[in-house]
Amino acid sequence: MIQEKYNNKIWSDGTEESIRTYSHLRANILSPVEIKGSDTVLCLEPDSVSMVEYLEEKAESVTVKSQEDELPSDRFDLVISLGSLKETPGSIKKILNPEGRLVVAIPKEAGTFSVVKKLITEAGFDSIEIYRACPDYLYTSEFFAEDYAGGEAGDYLLIAK
Repeated sequence: MIQEKYNNKIWSDGTEESIRTYSHLRANILSPVEIKGSDTVLCLEPDSVSMVEYLEEKAESVTVKSQEDELPSDRFDLVISLGSLKETPGSIKKILNPEGRLVVAIPKEAGTFSVVKKLITEAGFDSIEIYRACPDYLYTSEFFAEDYAGGEAGDYLLIAK
């Protein structure tokens, strides 16, 4: 189990960076995605070791793209981008299988959400499921509907098909 594997490292390091890199809670943001055992996944510039291991446990194959890598030419069932969207949705759509999904988690910063949503729509994705991840996409503990306005509604999770 990922939690048991990294708890000692997080405890001994005692840093926020260690928590962000190794915490099993990082995978909570992917709860609504319904990853299948047959899925092929491309994870764009992950900042979490435990997130990649979680994906490897769930999916058939996981490819990790670092900042300096080009987008692969393979086709994927899921392309996951957490924290930002550095690749254009149009270029991502080209490497998705016909029923593939783009998963984007973005902070609730002013203007970012509407711009990303517009770019995804303009790239030709037919539908977008939108959730609010609370308290944020890093350590999600609960999800709300897109238009939830109560309290300090958190960051956004978009699943585009």
